[in-house]
Amino acid sequence: MGDDPDKTRNHLENKDLNNNIELRTWYGRGFFWLLVTELVVLNGFFLARGLGCLHFNSVDFNVYVGGTLLQTFGVILVIARGLFKA
Repeated sequence: MGDDPDKTRNHLENKDLNNNIELRTWYGRGFFWLLVTELVVLNGFFLARGLGCLHFNSVDFNVYVGGTLLQTFGVILVIARGLFKA
């Protein structure tokens, strides 16, 4: 009964804000490492194809590269719209 309702509300708002920041940080790091992994794999395919270790016809390779780039842009869009709302 001795607690001030405004003080309790401010404490809960601060706790909610801190949890929100932690969650956004966790998602941001996860998406970052997902993008890094995708781009490393894509560069590995470029290198393997350039060295002649992998043989794809150009249509298959272009579809793979286009799909990877679209997925990368999609993840960036999710980050920009979902984690960093105005």
